[in-house]
Amino acid sequence: MALHFVVLVLSVQTTSLDIIMMADFASTERTEGHWHKLVESADLKITKIWTAQRGVESLIECELA
Repeated sequence: MALHFVVLVLSVQTTSLDIIMMADFASTERTEGHWHKLVESADLKITKIWTAQRGVESLIECELA
């Protein structure tokens, strides 16, 4: 049986936002997979996710499914 590992490298800013979300709201940020499920449940589909090169926020572009 093969074991597979996923290594996720996060920026300091992204990690800091995650810690703030957990501490202040008992929650975490949504992953791209979570966003796909949420958007698809509204009969939409993600066409593109726009992220600034050094930013920690993104814009999700959607269209009708």
